Amino acid sequence: MSGDLWDGVVINQQDSALMPIVDLFADFINRTKIPIVAIYGTPSHDIVGSLEILRHAGVKVSGVTELIEDYQPFSIITFPYMRSMGTAPKGRLLERLTALSASAKNTYRIFVAHIGLQDVAEAAYSDVRMPDFYTVDLIPLGCHYYGLGHIHHGESPQLTGNNRYSGSLFHTDFGDVSKKGFYIAYFDNGAFVKAERFHTPSTPIINVKGED
Repeated sequence: MSGDLWDGVVINQQDSALMPIVDLFADFINRTKIPIVAIYGTPSHDIVGSLEILRHAGVKVSGVTELIEDYQPFSIITFPYMRSMGTAPKGRLLERLTALSASAKNTYRIFVAHIGLQDVAEAAYSDVRMPDFYTVDLIPLGCHYYGLGHIHHGESPQLTGNNRYSGSLFHTDFGDVSKKGFYIAYFDNGAFVKAERFHTPSTPIINVKGED
């Protein structure tokens, strides 16, 4: 999961909607034996500590840039949202991410990042020009799949064949009527094969204009 799981800064652990989500993750991991890795998104969604409850469900939560080698045959490079990302030297970030990718030992290298790419944002929204958005040349080369977060729009155009923004699982933005969902990526013989999209049920948020 590439960040922005929650929809606000207030996370009430007694909320009736919270524990079913945790139970859902736990049930999925127990039944399928497929691990889940989650990274933090923007602080306006995933405040510090808000994903920690998922650890009780068996989810691997990453709040730092790191290389995770626990899930053969996949090496997972995590790049959660960083508040200072907009002012950080791009060359230094790319150098670090490329070094992590190069040091991966497993067959498939998966880059999971909460990062806004300006090219995709401009196609998904109008007048998007934010300091924490980057151009595509920040993405490290050599990974088999790029699972990206930060852009909630689920039908945004893709950058390359192995690069996906799944968008949010549910509608979070006013005026967003796009279909929501997630991707399942397939790999074989050391290569990415395809990514198949599945839709999740969610009610669109429609803007209604009125006059005084």
